[in-house]
Amino acid sequence: MAAPDASGSKGPQAGEGPVSGVVASQFTDEHASVGRVLVALKDAAQYDVRAEGNQIHIRVLGTGANPAL
Repeated sequence: MAAPDASGSKGPQAGEGPVSGVVASQFTDEHASVGRVLVALKDAAQYDVRAEGNQIHIRVLGTGANPAL
């Protein structure tokens, strides 16, 4: 299995709809290579994350009410 690589997406990206923004980061050292994707949502929302081959699919299912604290 190939190591994750998020280096193709540099810096923050603007979002749309229920997504306020996306940031991808890459961390590599002698022990591991980690790709990290941070998706910021405007409000509470359901979402689904799936890996298919060498792709990650993130689907925001819709906005919901803000959760009670």
